Amino acid sequence: GTREASAINEARRYGINLHLLMAHLAPPRRAPEKGALQGMLGLTWDEFEPLWQDAMAVLGAEPLRRFFDPMQYLNAYNELPYVTAAGESRRIDRLVEFEDGVWILDYKTTEAAPERDLERCAAPYHGQLREYRAALQPVYPGKPVHCALIFSDARFYLLRD
Repeated sequence: GTREASAINEARRYGINLHLLMAHLAPPRRAPEKGALQGMLGLTWDEFEPLWQDAMAVLGAEPLRRFFDPMQYLNAYNELPYVTAAGESRRIDRLVEFEDGVWILDYKTTEAAPERDLERCAAPYHGQLREYRAALQPVYPGKPVHCALIFSDARFYLLRD
């Protein structure tokens, strides 16, 4: 019913805003201060604070540090546009290049993985991740391209094939 549609729209809006926030906070961007970000997103404090907490959890998670610490990688890009083989425009949430490989990171809200079984939660995104890898592998010949999901509660899922 309408309540379900409202919940879906709310979750979708949360996800869109989380992506925008991460694009502003993740290096190499110089992040505006918290109040300025809230204003840029046009959100109330109650709407903004949970997004801020999720972003800080991801950016501060020790296992994820290498993806956000400029001292540990060669290059990083947020919201990287590319065109598929079919000519469709797409955008990668974050691409991080290291000496020994390239990582394509896709942000998902915790709503996308409500249960602890990340493998099952990640299954619907395997095709999307493989498409990213196929598009970017020719750009980085000789370097493996890894794909992973980062959930808003800082859980990490690596595509293993």
